Order: sequence, then structure tokens, then C-alpha cells
Amino acid sequence: MTGKSAGFDELLVQLRGMNALLARLVSVQGEMKQGELVLMLGRAGVPALEIANILGTTLNTVQVTLSRSRKRTPHAIQND
Repeated sequence: MTGKSAGFDELLVQLRGMNALLARLVSVQGEMKQGELVLMLGRAGVPALEIANILGTTLNTVQVTLSRSRKRTPHAIQND
């Protein structure tokens, strides 16, 4: 039973982190360009498809933004 409890605790921590990230996203969405938001979410480990859904854009747009960022700064974003 300890394993299940530990898994739940880890999931709860991740959920709280995601809620904080989304709250931050909402607070800065009017101030930041879409590309900056894509990079912020990508660095946070959010999958590209989720980023597209959150920002109301296409998966291709997100993938191109992340790809261009990797080319400019190698190893900056490891997530796809």
C-alpha cells in the first residue's frame, strides 16, 4: 500500500505544479508572444500537442517553434 500512496503523492505534486504553471500562463498570456509561451511550456515538460491545445494553435506551429529554438540553443529543450 505504500507504493500506491507514494504514487498518489507524486501525482499530487505534479498536479499542483501544473496548476501553478497554468495560473502563470494565464497571468502573462497578454504580455508574452505565442512563441515565448510555447518555449515556457516546452521547458516545463508539457508535450507539444498539449501546448497546441492550451494556446489554441496547431501542433505544427508548436513543433516548428520548439525545433527552431533547439537549433538556436542546442539542449535548451529536450521535450516533444
